[in-house]
Amino acid sequence: MISEKLNDYLEIWGVEDNVIVFNDGSLGVGYSIETVDIDSKTEEEVNQICYQLRDFLSSLDTGNNLQFIYTPKKTNKNEIDKFKALQSKDAKSIIRKVTARKHEKFEKENENQTLPSFDVKLFLRRPMMIDRNGKKKKILFPKLMNDQIKSEIEDFKIWSENVLLKLSNTGIKYKKISSNEVLELIYSQWNPTRSIGLSNEHAHYDIRDKILFQDVLPYKEGFEIGSKHFRVLSVKLLPMQTFAGLSERLIHLPFNAKFILGINVPDHEKEIKFLESQRRLAFSLAFGKSEGVSDLESESKLGDLEEVLAEVIRGGEKVFKASFNIIVDGDSFEEADRKADDVLHQIRQIGSMEAMKETYASFNVFKDIALPNARASERVKRLKTSNLADFIPIFGPWSGHRLSRNLLKSKHGSLVKFDPFSESLTNFNQIISGGSGSGKSYLCNLMMISAMKEKPKIFFIDIGGSYKKTCDNLDGQYVPIDLKNLKLSINPFDYNKNKDGKVPDEKIKFLVSLVEMMVKEEDALRLPKLIRSTLEESIR
Repeated sequence: MISEKLNDYLEIWGVEDNVIVFNDGSLGVGYSIETVDIDSKTEEEVNQICYQLRDFLSSLDTGNNLQFIYTPKKTNKNEIDKFKALQSKDAKSIIRKVTARKHEKFEKENENQTLPSFDVKLFLRRPMMIDRNGKKKKILFPKLMNDQIKSEIEDFKIWSENVLLKLSNTGIKYKKISSNEVLELIYSQWNPTRSIGLSNEHAHYDIRDKILFQDVLPYKEGFEIGSKHFRVLSVKLLPMQTFAGLSERLIHLPFNAKFILGINVPDHEKEIKFLESQRRLAFSLAFGKSEGVSDLESESKLGDLEEVLAEVIRGGEKVFKASFNIIVDGDSFEEADRKADDVLHQIRQIGSMEAMKETYASFNVFKDIALPNARASERVKRLKTSNLADFIPIFGPWSGHRLSRNLLKSKHGSLVKFDPFSESLTNFNQIISGGSGSGKSYLCNLMMISAMKEKPKIFFIDIGGSYKKTCDNLDGQYVPIDLKNLKLSINPFDYNKNKDGKVPDEKIKFLVSLVEMMVKEEDALRLPKLIRSTLEESIR
């Protein structure tokens, strides 16, 4: 019987010490995942990441549930504001105007949903277990005492951290989602148009009455929560082949479209028995006829099943149950439909996948895959480890460095924070390469103007006069050095000694290299060691 109470569809019971407690006694936890940029990686490096993802999947235990949620969304406004916050109070008036204009431009693009960021969240869920006579047995939550609950939660924390530790071997960075953040996510999911935020006065008991305030209205094409219309799409046809980095193509999904990958780890032995029964069925369909034309489709299926069975039995592959769903929303019926059609088109570009719009079943699918349920119960498909690893949505454009000294845009339109003096860099020597007229000098001018908001000292060695106009407009000093300007010359041997009255080692190494370039033979790589030593001593 269908319940009319929305509370009956919410699986979460409460949150205890950053651990989600579900009403069936299972425990869960959420993590924010930093996307991995593969645009600058070689094919071998991308393949290596996918091999590590396969190892991660293979390490999961039976009964574990995972849920990846990939969402293209607006860039955090704080990231744009940090750029302006770095501006010095003494910055020139023209620089302040340029900084304000650039800040305003990025804010406007963000509001118009043309400046995407890519959010990835991972939720883990495991049945609550208790040790009885040395065996782990699933039990229902109400039968546990308070001390047993705490023990289970501590055990779950250790397990979840071990799972994420294995995932971090791929180079993925993650951060645990706090209890308040989990509740905020659930609240915004079920109250998308409510102007009043989540109350902080929530207790540690059943919190469903604290986070459900808007009604759900299902209809044929989808459903409505508040005044927001939703569409649910399910992948019905997977590509014939997968490849490393396949999931990167999800960056083309519309804003706020949630791609949800639910993964369940079934019992390995049961899956082998299931595959064997399917193999026997395919064999009987292909070769069970005593006469007539054989069933080519069944023969092909039989061959595939035999190949999968061989890989699973050898231990090289495991079988997983996975569901692929996309949720889109709109302020109107028409907008939600338009976004759903856009998703259908984009999904076809991902290895020729095919998706379908859910109709009357939309809300039933939504309530099962809604975060943080981490369930794969509807439209489930069985996949091998190697194929499933290619679908894990962890790839996205590089977001840049910690400080926003320069704000740039990636080829995907997302914000890139560039800091030429970031502590993450091994050194501060950088090069910009490109063909003639490709915009190298233009990019340097832009970066220089952005950097001047912090009043740094900037020196250019300009060949061709690309920076003279910028230097003049910003009241800089442009010093021409050529044969026509005989009053000015540079003497590299003119140096200041340090406090000890000695020439700095860095200066000596520079002068030795300079003289070496001028006097060595053309076909020689460098001067002999004895001559270099004598030269260094002479300079000292």
